[in-house]
Amino acid sequence: MKTYINLATILCLVLASGMGLLSGPVYADGDDRAAQKPIRLQAFAWTGPIGEVESMGRVKINGREACAGISIWGSELIEAPAGNDVSVSLRAMGRVTLKNRTIARLTAAPALFDDGTSGGLLIATLIDGDMIVSLQEDAEAYVEACGSVFTASRGAGFSVQAHEGRAAFHTLTGHVRSEVQEPKHFIRPVGRRASITVKARSSVQLQFQVTDVADKPVPDLPVTVTVAGNGVLGSGATTGTSVTVTTTAQGIAQVPFTAGSSPGSTSTVTASAPGAGAASAITVSTLAAGGLSASTIGIIVGLGAGGGLIAATQAGGGSSQSPPPPPPPPPPMPPRITFNPPTVRP
Repeated sequence: MKTYINLATILCLVLASGMGLLSGPVYADGDDRAAQKPIRLQAFAWTGPIGEVESMGRVKINGREACAGISIWGSELIEAPAGNDVSVSLRAMGRVTLKNRTIARLTAAPALFDDGTSGGLLIATLIDGDMIVSLQEDAEAYVEACGSVFTASRGAGFSVQAHEGRAAFHTLTGHVRSEVQEPKHFIRPVGRRASITVKARSSVQLQFQVTDVADKPVPDLPVTVTVAGNGVLGSGATTGTSVTVTTTAQGIAQVPFTAGSSPGSTSTVTASAPGAGAASAITVSTLAAGGLSASTIGIIVGLGAGGGLIAATQAGGGSSQSPPPPPPPPPPMPPRITFNPPTVRP
């Protein structure tokens, strides 16, 4: 019973924060707003699962692999596997399909509309990828993606795409309206380094900082970090391709990154935060296990300039080697001997 109470409380908070992000009234459909009344939603949390995950392959829930058929309670981070789609059947709500490698959070609850009718409300956050939503006739949707908000009428069908910090949508059935939110937060890599190099199978701490419009750090904010490519996030038993961390008092979100075993590959690590207009990304290049990072090579080259030591980086391999030694000096010339014959006198 205690578990249900905690989950219901969390879900209520998520719904309250999601509804608070609405910048204006939501209209059911059409463009004739004067002839319609805005819909005022009153949502109530369920005390049980909101749906079930269906997938041909293994899906990741909060960064951990899970089998198809697992129930979701709301606000979990769901990631579709590579090469497969994930379908989520939502209780009295409809269906959401996450395409290949798509990452999203889903929350659903019953709602009482302003016209006195009841139905369902889907609140979703699309972090990266492509999502298709098919609503039942008595359900509406509110979707956030890359600083944009999409509201859908009852029974609508639509798709939302989030790539490289930009969001777009396509209406299939019904009516969908989009709004662009003014960002409340900004997220960027610490030191503003957009790319780094890491040796194969080695780890590095990645840091992102979240600030507000006054450039002040934002503490205690959840930041979702994802990786696409050759590497994993986290450490120990909590490794995966997506993790959620909380910012410190300095607004710093830190997560370990471990490179894979393929030299020459690259990974893109993306961090997103609620209220941030665009996600922040770091490109990680993987060197051979015996290779030198860019900073190490710079040090050696600097030494070479002053002390005669030179290092070179092989193209694509990431390893270093010294140039061939110079040829030996020529042998010394033999000493020159001058012989003067004696003078003979008569």
